[in-house]
Amino acid sequence: MNELNNARPQAYISKRHSGFTLVEMVAVIVILGIVSLGVTNFIGNSTQMYVDTAERDDILSRSRYTVERLNRAIRYALPNSIRVAANQPPGQDVNAHCMEYFPIEWSTFYLSIATGADDPITTIEGPDMVSALNSANSGYDDTDEQDHYVVIYPTDPDQVYVSEAELTDDDGRIVRVQDVRDSSRDGLKEVEFQDEISFDEESTVERFYIVSDPISYCLVLESGSYNLYMLTDYGILEDQVADIDVLEITHGASKVLMAEDLTNDISEITNGQLNNNRPFDEAPFRVEDSRLQRNSIVHTLLMFERNDEVVVFNNEIHMQNSP
Repeated sequence: MNELNNARPQAYISKRHSGFTLVEMVAVIVILGIVSLGVTNFIGNSTQMYVDTAERDDILSRSRYTVERLNRAIRYALPNSIRVAANQPPGQDVNAHCMEYFPIEWSTFYLSIATGADDPITTIEGPDMVSALNSANSGYDDTDEQDHYVVIYPTDPDQVYVSEAELTDDDGRIVRVQDVRDSSRDGLKEVEFQDEISFDEESTVERFYIVSDPISYCLVLESGSYNLYMLTDYGILEDQVADIDVLEITHGASKVLMAEDLTNDISEITNGQLNNNRPFDEAPFRVEDSRLQRNSIVHTLLMFERNDEVVVFNNEIHMQNSP
């Protein structure tokens, strides 16, 4: 009897610990759900932070590359050759805004030139100095000489954006290059023109530039978003063209996409200003003319956006070269 009584409590205790109650199971499920939700949110937030950071880094790197390349190009532009224009189709908002300039291929100092009543000349000489665009190479790069021009003392864009007839005229400030060769005197280059010329004025520092065909950077509205293009190989146009289709189809320009996802609102601008003549903050390109105290200044404003992230580059570029 005593042995039976001693066995009963043991069996009872074993039965109580043979499983879980409903309350315990529900509690475990709730706890696991809370933990799972926390882990999921943590992983999701971490993943989203990584994606956001990667996209931010991508737009920063792309925009910085574009802006740096643009700024470097502007610094090597022919003095007083930068001009801006907007394209506004009849009855529509502005859909493109362009900046155009002559890129410098080489610059040096002339020994003498013909001006005014002097007899026209076909050649000038100057020291074979370091190339303006590539400091690693000394002297003038004679590639594509026929597409190069000599410019002396440009003070206004109208003096260099001239017709083909004026390029071969016997006066002016820009003339087409025929040949560049070593001079008979050591250390000098001799530049030959296609025709005789007597230049309008002497440079105050006796400097002349050799430039290539103009280049345009255009911010264009396409399918509801703005893209930045570089256009080349269309020659010299007296009147600036801000329609990239006309530059491509009519003038044979080559187009290269420089950047996407820009958000500058150019719909109301006219050559960098609002129609009511107030300065327009979102104009991508603006030019301040040179003064007696300084060279000209180019303002560039490019606004990049991706997934509601906006990166703004607002630059003021002081032209390094002077006529």
